[in-house]
Amino acid sequence: MSRRFTGTLRLFAALTAVSTSAWTEEFSNSFSLDLGPKDYRVEVTGNNQRAYLSGTYDTSIHATWMLRLWDQGFESPGFLGGLGLAYGLYEDGDLRLQVLELRADFGPAFEPVSWLRIGMLAFGGTGYHDLNLPRAVFDQTTVGGAGLWGFSYGANAFLTLKAFNRLHISGQAGIRGLYASYGVFENGNLQRGVEASTIGLLAGASIDFAF
Repeated sequence: MSRRFTGTLRLFAALTAVSTSAWTEEFSNSFSLDLGPKDYRVEVTGNNQRAYLSGTYDTSIHATWMLRLWDQGFESPGFLGGLGLAYGLYEDGDLRLQVLELRADFGPAFEPVSWLRIGMLAFGGTGYHDLNLPRAVFDQTTVGGAGLWGFSYGANAFLTLKAFNRLHISGQAGIRGLYASYGVFENGNLQRGVEASTIGLLAGASIDFAF
């Protein structure tokens, strides 16, 4: 009897551990919008000419949807991460960059109290970057725009208030960068090409629907 009873206790403990672990895992749909000044540098080659553009975007908006998993630790930080889609719009006069990308993020987080979560996320994405250049650049290089495959990168700290059991509100602050390029070569020489880089601060907010 003692062996059977001991075996039953072990089975119950294992089931409890599994059920507790499953209960601490939480998925959420997160919708976020972030702003912040972004500096850019664009180099365009074409028509045996080179044009350089640099400055700060007047408009800088990045919208993101993420499906995230929160895996809570026991007496230690847990981990938060997920996959999603992002759209960015950056404009400065006639210069416009639109970004549509797949994105992933991951990082440590902890909950000092049940209604508050604090953490840090590193993120990266890759996708299509559509760049429209000013008329003056086209007149000089005959390159007026380009569809580029590029990537984004960055990190942000966040603070999440669990306003309700399934509805959470977060604030973020950090840094974001983007890079994209393409080129057409002839006999090893660059004939037409575009290289665009962007970096700057981000500050935003998100609403999370947990399930």
